[in-house]
Amino acid sequence: MIRIDHISFEFTAPDEQFAYGLHADWDGFCRRCFEQVVEECCAAHNKEKVLHEIERLELDLGSIPEEDFYLEFPRRLREELLKALPFPETRTADEMEKSATFRRDNLLFFLEHGFLKPEWADSDFNPSKEAGWLLLQSATIRMPFIRNATLLCLEREYALLRLLWQTDNMEMHLRIYTAALAEPSAGLQEKHRFLTLMLEEKPDIPVHFVHEAGNDGELHSMAALLDSPTVRQLMQTEMKEHAEVDLPPYWHYLYEWLIQYYPFNGLAMFGGKAEFTRHLHHRLLTFIRKRSDSPYLSKVELTLDFLLEVFGPAYYKEVLSAIYGLQPRHSDGSPVYDGYFNRELYRIFMQLSLLRLPAVMEQKATGEKVEPQEISLDMEKLTAVLKENTGNYADKRTLLVMVAKQHPEIFLNWLRSEALKDHTFISLLSELADDRMVSRLLATLSFASLETVEKIKGYLER
Repeated sequence: MIRIDHISFEFTAPDEQFAYGLHADWDGFCRRCFEQVVEECCAAHNKEKVLHEIERLELDLGSIPEEDFYLEFPRRLREELLKALPFPETRTADEMEKSATFRRDNLLFFLEHGFLKPEWADSDFNPSKEAGWLLLQSATIRMPFIRNATLLCLEREYALLRLLWQTDNMEMHLRIYTAALAEPSAGLQEKHRFLTLMLEEKPDIPVHFVHEAGNDGELHSMAALLDSPTVRQLMQTEMKEHAEVDLPPYWHYLYEWLIQYYPFNGLAMFGGKAEFTRHLHHRLLTFIRKRSDSPYLSKVELTLDFLLEVFGPAYYKEVLSAIYGLQPRHSDGSPVYDGYFNRELYRIFMQLSLLRLPAVMEQKATGEKVEPQEISLDMEKLTAVLKENTGNYADKRTLLVMVAKQHPEIFLNWLRSEALKDHTFISLLSELADDRMVSRLLATLSFASLETVEKIKGYLER
């Protein structure tokens, strides 16, 4: 587009009739002898997206005979314009930088207003191509746009939506998202609104940011913005199709369960509930960052890995048992609330032997309560006790369950070396064992084995 802010002509015509005719057909003269010539001369500059700005241009066309005026005027105008206009190959570095600045500002103007600046209105404008072009420019051109676009998107939601919908450029989206989290002039409320909208429209951007975060400070800045809905969206995006069907809602239930039953006054290792929630959000992001593109993730694997990330190997069982003990429970330690995900949590906790539940008290005839002590690891005696025909089945089952719970590795070794030698043991053990004990032993052996057996059981129960 060609825009001329101000133009003036100075003509001296001795023939009054000629001057009258020129004035009468002034619009036709401007269109034929001026506008067409200017457009032809500027056509070479219109092939690339460059804004040429000429502050002042004075052309002296000399004396032209009146009878040749309408032919000679456009010819001389063309010659003088071609001499005065800067061709692309002759532009200086300053002129090129100034042109790039105009083009950059036009994209920012578009994000704010939804239309182009007047001088760019006729250009072949494509927001995605403009964003890609801008990322290839020098830092002096690129960085002011990133900062100004970030401030604009933080302040006005429609600008962010326009950026996400009309610029199909993940790199630009990621840079603006990173800049928004680090922007010191924006408050947490603005940043949280920005994160929420980004997760609704382009959830892959925040997840990609977490995986590519260069330092812990970047994760802390994002963790401060998280709440339950944003955490749910992050989990769904991170899992996608690489997990069990209901794993994302299960993971989110585990996250909310930890917050709900964490002691209000806190634990010494992780502080009060507010401090623990901030810690949980940060550890959620570090857990996502450490994950590779695994083709499949089970609930059992996620539960153990996530709890280890949140609480650490030194405290995860102790803290989990403390949290679990604050929810309503039956006398056997199972939770009172029997919702699907709550039962899933309990089942998996028991499979992984993560809970340190109070031992079941046995009431003696005297009324005294006695806690069972840890059993001796004399496996020969265990073999002898199980072979006794006079032994009580309930006592044998209790003994077997305690060995499997307290020392599953030793139990598995004994099963491989001794029990399989005598086939009568197989029938006996199948009668004494329950599902919980078998699941615990399978989990000790490998999660893959446990998952395989669970799938077979589910198939047979159909």
